[in-house]
Amino acid sequence: MKGKQTLKKIIPVLLILIAFVFISEKFKEKERTTFAVNREKFVVVDTEKQLKERLANELRYFEPQMFELLEKHDLISKIESVNIPVVEAQREFRIESLYNRGLSLIITYSLDVLPNDEIPDDIPHFEFDRLKVTADGEEPLELSMGSQERYQDYQWKSEGVVYKNRIYRRAVFEHDQNREILKTLSKWVNSKDKENLYHIDQAIMKISNIELQEASLVKQNSSNEKFQLENIAIDYKMKSHDPLLESFSINKSANLGDGKTITYSDIEFRLHQKRLYFELNTPVEFNKVHYKYGKMQGQSSIQQDTDGRRFISVYQNPVFDTDDTTISLLSGSYPTNEEIKFTITKGDFQKFREKIAQDENVYEINRDLGNVNSMDFELVKLERNPHGPNQNNYGFFIKVDPKHEYESHLYFQHYKRYTEIIEEHPEAEIHMRNEPFIDVTDQDGNTIQSDHNYSDDSGQFFGIEQHSFENIEELNIRLFNLPVFVEFSDNHVSLKTE
Repeated sequence: MKGKQTLKKIIPVLLILIAFVFISEKFKEKERTTFAVNREKFVVVDTEKQLKERLANELRYFEPQMFELLEKHDLISKIESVNIPVVEAQREFRIESLYNRGLSLIITYSLDVLPNDEIPDDIPHFEFDRLKVTADGEEPLELSMGSQERYQDYQWKSEGVVYKNRIYRRAVFEHDQNREILKTLSKWVNSKDKENLYHIDQAIMKISNIELQEASLVKQNSSNEKFQLENIAIDYKMKSHDPLLESFSINKSANLGDGKTITYSDIEFRLHQKRLYFELNTPVEFNKVHYKYGKMQGQSSIQQDTDGRRFISVYQNPVFDTDDTTISLLSGSYPTNEEIKFTITKGDFQKFREKIAQDENVYEINRDLGNVNSMDFELVKLERNPHGPNQNNYGFFIKVDPKHEYESHLYFQHYKRYTEIIEEHPEAEIHMRNEPFIDVTDQDGNTIQSDHNYSDDSGQFFGIEQHSFENIEELNIRLFNLPVFVEFSDNHVSLKTE
């Protein structure tokens, strides 16, 4: 009986305590969310629609129209499982949404704004150093995140957008790439899938769980305070780098001249491209076509999907979308046995070094190398410039003077690197063997790594590492697997699907 009396006395006290805690928390919540954030120091919005619009402009290298497409097709995943109280920082950290481009992550997160926050950098930014991804039936793969200098500009820290006294930020997290990652991913798909260009994308789509490791909140102001977080595991199904948005049947044909015809059967609208599936009736096996789509010119390799259907890709960018959806093929190309061999002589290098000794960077050569498949080749000059593999970069310029502008887009692969790649990844041969090659050796027959670093009005610059340059007396250069271009007659096909 006495126990019941005691219980009757305790219950009201407990109810009062519970009510007090509840009311206290409500007051704290009201205090956190009702104070006025300084709109002169912070970007503040008043609606969710405004928040989405501002977040779409948060990343330097991503057009806002791209995020509109992602939102429209529900490709950005809302995350409700990451809600972490950070006691030391007196804030609650949330991951709001997630989207992947390959193994790169675009994360939108939010934090409380406190009454004493004077500028955006008073509120810490989210970081993590390692990413662990797990695919069904495979061992987890761990990646280090963006430690190299080249990622610093890409991972620029945005100030963020404040909505209801929470600051929202969107950030890109890139991983450090290496061949071992590609080799591991390649093992996740079967040999048939490796015969198309997208087998790595297919491997990534097998990932269903990610873990953000060595995570922290870091202030970017003078204090550089750091608040360590536990590893963050998220159930997340990785998406294709170039997901399918819509597809239609079109069944339209065009005459390319001299008995050559093409029939477009289907069109797929993807995030970054339009895929045009076709049947081509020609006496030769083209591996590439040059096209005009609307007012834009481009080129596409002829590719195959996993079902063996052939298609070409038209670059898709919502910024350049046009009402003119007419495509015409300008030409097709395929590799030949034609080649060019030439030498940059000991005398050329001697004169170049004399120029360098006089603090001049260029030795003009302007030597005609011959005409192959209606293209004129010229050795333009030797030059020291800032573009290339080292701080002091040396190299040579080759100019290709084509019959048509679209023929100038020759990208020369270094032959030795090609052989190394296909030794590790035999499936890559089918995608690389149709491109032109360059092979460079010195006076003793040693291979010199000389890659195409950039192009300008002078031609294409092939850089040479400084330590190699110091020992070069002459270079013997071979350009081979050179394509022939076949011009098509006027052909126009409207891709409108109505």
